[in-house]
Amino acid sequence: MGKYATYKTPSFQFGDDSITGASNVHVLNSWDNDTLVTFDPYQDNIALANYTNQFYEFFPGSENHQTLADITAGKGLINGQLPIDIYGLWTPYGVPHNGYGESEDTRLGVNVNAALDIGSHEVKFGFQYEQEQSRSYSYRPFGFWTLMRDYTNAHIEQLDLAKPYLVYSDGIFAAGDTPSGVFMDTVLYYRKYDASAQRTFDKRLRQRLGLEVNGTDFIDIDSYDIENNTVNVYDQDGKMKTMTLSEPLDVSMFSADELYRNGNSVVYAAGYDYTGKKLKGRQSFDDFFTKKNEDDDFLRHVGAYEPVYMGGYIQDKFDFNGDLVVNVGVRVDRFDANQLVLKDPYLFFPAKTAGELSAADYSSLSSTRPGNIGDDYVVYVDT
Repeated sequence: MGKYATYKTPSFQFGDDSITGASNVHVLNSWDNDTLVTFDPYQDNIALANYTNQFYEFFPGSENHQTLADITAGKGLINGQLPIDIYGLWTPYGVPHNGYGESEDTRLGVNVNAALDIGSHEVKFGFQYEQEQSRSYSYRPFGFWTLMRDYTNAHIEQLDLAKPYLVYSDGIFAAGDTPSGVFMDTVLYYRKYDASAQRTFDKRLRQRLGLEVNGTDFIDIDSYDIENNTVNVYDQDGKMKTMTLSEPLDVSMFSADELYRNGNSVVYAAGYDYTGKKLKGRQSFDDFFTKKNEDDDFLRHVGAYEPVYMGGYIQDKFDFNGDLVVNVGVRVDRFDANQLVLKDPYLFFPAKTAGELSAADYSSLSSTRPGNIGDDYVVYVDT
């Protein structure tokens, strides 16, 4: 829809810092005090961008669009959003199709028919074999913006309160340093890096920007300029700069799990990987749960649909006493979906039957086996 550049300034409150002993000073409480959001629409779909343009025209004062939330509250749109249907029936003007996909179907078949005469009998027989291979992938593109916004900077949302910095007239110093200037009654806390919360998309975005992967620079993903391939970045001191990506944003920057999202996915892929590359060879069922890439991210490969059809027949035609022509035969058809199915529709992993559980197993579950439970019953445990 457009480029949304957010301007930020740090905010402070009066307080104390227990580590440095500074009291009644200005203590930083956030680097993310948004003061203004500017909007530069893309011309590719100006009809959709006009929903936000109109908001800026109706409310021109900068105090009305300090944050992205202000825009949405005023019925403007941000990247990844669409206007609601008119009366729940008609699609508004400018709304693009929220879908993209590719598919490929191939079919390999053998069909053999033969006939021969044996005395008064005309015998026909045949065989048919057919294997289909169907693969496809698809995306819901508008969901990507919400994911990028959620995944970027998710690991630097907190302040590192254990490492205060004191502002002096001659610079910023850590606790224990010996500055020569005058203390400005100001304590800073930089963003805290949390490796466990960092997402794959964020890592790869920082790589393309030439930033340290484990750095604490704040990336304003909504400021991405698709025409110039740039984005605004705030360094650890809150200074904004515009940086150029080495490559444009693309789907390979996400991990598979970041797109599948435990079933609430924006991607479907079978026979292709989640980036749209055709898979080679046959994919096993276990691959989906175990196969990883060099970054230790699950690939979630799903093989193409490859059903097999086979059929055969034999027919005998003969003259019965010169008065009756008889056609008799038999045909057998077999369709194999060629896919694994769960032995138990409620379990992804093997389970013990009631007969396989020992007395110790029942004891650990604080339970006993009722008399009406047979040996072949499966025990389900709600944990």
